Amino acid sequence: AWVCADAFVGPGRRVGEGAIVGAAAVVVSDVPDWQIVAGNPAQLIKQRVLRYPEEE
Repeated sequence: AWVCADAFVGPGRRVGEGAIVGAAAVVVSDVPDWQIVAGNPAQLIKQRVLRYPEEE
């Protein structure tokens, strides 16, 4: 997970695997795996999708 500058994650909140918390976001609820959140309060911006290059 990435937590950007000046972001606040409330006590007892969980930031999931691969999640991104935007700069100055205020996280007041758990952030699920692989989601991008931002804002005050933090809201879903986008679901991350990992793409792997096809093996040749």
